[in-house]
Amino acid sequence: MINRYYYCIYLATFFFLLTPNRRVHVNSTFLVLVFFSMSLLFFTPSAQDRLLDMLKLFTYPLCYLMGTGIFIKKNNSSINLKKEEKNTSTIIYALSAGVMVHFLLNMITNWGLNNRHVIDFWTKEEMSATGQAVLACLMVGGPIAFLFSHVSRNVCC
Repeated sequence: MINRYYYCIYLATFFFLLTPNRRVHVNSTFLVLVFFSMSLLFFTPSAQDRLLDMLKLFTYPLCYLMGTGIFIKKNNSSINLKKEEKNTSTIIYALSAGVMVHFLLNMITNWGLNNRHVIDFWTKEEMSATGQAVLACLMVGGPIAFLFSHVSRNVCC
């Protein structure tokens, strides 16, 4: 199941198209993305072997199609980007807090070990040092982005 992300994108597109009152916005940017996907299909020999390799190339236009359908209202005006940015930041901070808790639980579980192979708190299996460092990346990146972005003390919507 390595490198099978496009299954999720096609599944999300299927549910997106089934959602009632959802508009599909086909514009010139979408058509350019389809053109680039077709170009990749014609000029990349490795993409012509299997049907799944061909489908993988069209995930980029589908992501754009879903994004414009979500972020553009019915009257073609954009939604409140400040509110959406705040909602996205909240999701990122929640995910960051989740992996931080996982990282800290692993740290407490393996306190005093002298080797690089730690035991994962949840699975009780061996985890590499690189895997443990991956857990720390999001909790380091979130606060750094917060420090270098323009923020105010107002927490109000």
